[in-house]
Amino acid sequence: MTETAAPDLTPDTAPDPLDPLPLLRRELHTGRRGLSSREAERRLAVYGPDEVRRSARTGTLRELLRQLVHPLALLLWAAAALAFIAAIAVLGWAIVAVILVNAGFALVQERQAEKAVETLARYLPAQAQVIRDGQAQHVPARDLVPGDLIAQGDRIPADARLTEGGAEADLSMLTGESTPVERLAGPGLDGLSPFQEPNLVFSGTTATEGQAQAIVFATGDHTELGRIAALSRRTRREPSPLERQVAFELVFTAALVYAPPLQNLFGTAALPLDVVLLISAFPPLVWGSDELRRWARRRHHRYS
Repeated sequence: MTETAAPDLTPDTAPDPLDPLPLLRRELHTGRRGLSSREAERRLAVYGPDEVRRSARTGTLRELLRQLVHPLALLLWAAAALAFIAAIAVLGWAIVAVILVNAGFALVQERQAEKAVETLARYLPAQAQVIRDGQAQHVPARDLVPGDLIAQGDRIPADARLTEGGAEADLSMLTGESTPVERLAGPGLDGLSPFQEPNLVFSGTTATEGQAQAIVFATGDHTELGRIAALSRRTRREPSPLERQVAFELVFTAALVYAPPLQNLFGTAALPLDVVLLISAFPPLVWGSDELRRWARRRHHRYS
């Protein structure tokens, strides 16, 4: 097989796995004999290993401190300081409690995300049967690259399009379906989600019956499993504009209510303490609603 440059498989330019099979082979620069070992090594250097990428784990204390000096937390510390300066200890401690509770929730979420990624990584097999240089051979699954021809195993090692045969696949870890679905080599169907296409199999799922051969079109972070893992990793983020605005308004309100110069400037009198405590409850409500929105987005991605 002629050595060619590795195909560009970025999300915007990746070939459609439902293209006619001869076209898909050309787009992936492969053939019926599979890739050569040399070409596979070259593509591995380009695309990276076929594995779920893990975030670097940080110590619990370090992560907790990071949450306590988060830009949004710093604004709340400023509001708490203003409350203590004004001798309104109840408000100050209420804001401190909000900071600590938020830091605790963020730390728990971080650890849950790490565990979720570890769980997803365990779905991938250690070995895969691949056809290279026209011969079947076993290689570490992490060495698979787009364009490889693979034979069905118990665990599917990458996102692939069936080229021969058929199998029943258990997609429950991706779709939640309790029964295996039939997968056959052949043309795809228009208007279906990738998980419903009858000729596609996905990384980390299980083949329960049948014999099939498939061409790999996505590995690592570009697989459906990799995308889900990426969503789970996205727990470290900057505050949203709404969160910044709420925190700023909380600091401004605390200053306006309890700092006499500002009261004189704006012509305001001190608000009742229960009103200010109600204002201090806004940040956790905003954080909670934002986390609920992100959880819904991850769930929609998983079952769409």
